[in-house]
Parts: sequence; structure tokens; C-alpha cells
Amino acid sequence: MKHILIIITCLALAGCYEEEEPCNTKYSHDDTVGETGLRLTATSEPFIPFSKMEALYNEIQSCLNLTAPAPLVEYHNFKERGIGGGWGVFIVPSQTIWMNTDVGIAPRNCHSDRETLKHEYVHHLLYMNGGNYSHGSPEFERCGALGVATCNGVPCATGSWES
Repeated sequence: MKHILIIITCLALAGCYEEEEPCNTKYSHDDTVGETGLRLTATSEPFIPFSKMEALYNEIQSCLNLTAPAPLVEYHNFKERGIGGGWGVFIVPSQTIWMNTDVGIAPRNCHSDRETLKHEYVHHLLYMNGGNYSHGSPEFERCGALGVATCNGVPCATGSWES
């Protein structure tokens, strides 16, 4: 009887558990504009859904205690555009964040997309509010936006930080 109760309890708990999508799931989006004004050009490259991108923008605004019109996010192959390595870049004049799709330069998954967006959002918000938006700003560390953590060269939730 004791074993049956344990099994029933485990089955009941398992039924309530929502499994997240695998970290290598890509999401397709049309041109999208969120409640914050965050814009995403049509793409099938993100490893996180647009709703998560917008939630991260809100998280960074809250951490920095700053607000600004949200940027445009675009996914591009950096190698094809003649840009060096890295996961993303904030382009000042256009208030655009480019996310790198070339996995030959930098392996990608949901961890790299999430952490890159947080990092680039800090650049954007500091710039828009007249702050020091360079990598020397302590706001990157304070808001957990240091860059992408890697484990054996692959983006992961914990590991050594690379920017």
C-alpha cells in the first residue's frame, strides 16, 4: 500500500510538471512589436520566443532602474556580413541589436540568445540614458549581463564567462 501511494504521488506530480522546450529549439516570428516597443524583424533563428525577449528587456530595465524606447532586434550571419566573432552587437546610431546566426564563429542555443540579449539591452539602456555603456560599466555585472557562460565551449546556464 505504501508503494502505491508513492507511485500515485509521483504520477500526480509528474502530471503537473511542465517540461520546457529543449534549449536548441528555434522559434519563428513575423515582424513583431511588443508592449515595450521591442521590435523583432521576421526570422526563424531565435532560440527563445519573443515573449521571453521582451521579459528580459523588462528585467534589465528594472535592474538598471532605467527606461527607454526598446530597440530593434535582428538576426544576421556575421560572417556573411564581414563582422568578426561574437554572439551579438549593439549598433548605436540605429538602436539595433544584431544577433549572430553563424554557429561557426560562436555556438548558439537558448543560453547564448538569452545572455546576449541581456548584455546588449544593458548597452542600449545605458546609452539611451546618457550613461557609460562601455564594457567597463559596473552595470553589466550588477544586472547579470556579463556575457555568455560556456561549458566546454558550448553556451550553458553556468560556467566560465566570455564576452
